[in-house]
Amino acid sequence: MIADHREFIGVIKDKVAQVDGKIVNLMISGSHLFGFASPDSDIDYRGCFQLSTNKLLTTRKHKDYIEYKILKEGMTVADTELHDIYDKEVVLDELGKEVELLLAGNCNHWEHLTARQLYTSETHREMWLIFSKQMNLNGIYHSYRGMADQNYNKFILGGKHSVKKYLYVLRGLMAGYHTLDTGKIEPNISILATEYDSIVTKELIDLKSRGTEKGLVNKNKSKYDKEIDMWFKLIDDKALQLPIIEQQEAEERRNVLDEWICKKRLSYINGHQS
Repeated sequence: MIADHREFIGVIKDKVAQVDGKIVNLMISGSHLFGFASPDSDIDYRGCFQLSTNKLLTTRKHKDYIEYKILKEGMTVADTELHDIYDKEVVLDELGKEVELLLAGNCNHWEHLTARQLYTSETHREMWLIFSKQMNLNGIYHSYRGMADQNYNKFILGGKHSVKKYLYVLRGLMAGYHTLDTGKIEPNISILATEYDSIVTKELIDLKSRGTEKGLVNKNKSKYDKEIDMWFKLIDDKALQLPIIEQQEAEERRNVLDEWICKKRLSYINGHQS
């Protein structure tokens, strides 16, 4: 655990225990992970939890995620339309859902798995070891590129030319390219901008860190659009070099996970590790 978050980790543990579960791992996502946090950035906690196996064997439908939010001081839900009202937000996915998303190559969940952890466990370490040997690069490409494309169409083409929105698009493209290029996950756009010597990205990060994330970039829009176009081409060209995963190999990967998760389920009966 990390000392500054110890008390809040205890709160999250209690929330998970209330649904008869335990935390597998917990980390900080959002702008703090992405490398462009500003002084007023909220804290996004992400991770995984495991339900007691008894919960999965009843006729009742279990919830495969936990979401918990804390309002900023002085804010109410009525302020949602005007402000970012949350100081902390926690989203945890149940182990079965987490494994499926990782297997599919969901980039957000790969970042959750591999980032510096506030809380870890034997289950998390085992999961990381298994997935480190079977990274779905095609899935990760489509996930990162899809995220960038969605933000580009929704915000940039939609007329919302803010510093933050441009960084969201560039982060998805650069992080995706980096994974295809190195086989490693790197969510921090500041590190990526340095590694690939992207002067334009460094400029946007500087603007964001100085609290101008919602400021429009119309003055230099063509420069930022050109950078985005370049990274779309780079990631697409890199993806053309990826090997095709045969069906048999895909089944073998899933079999390894099936065997592992079965053991984890059997060892967590009645909310106790056996």
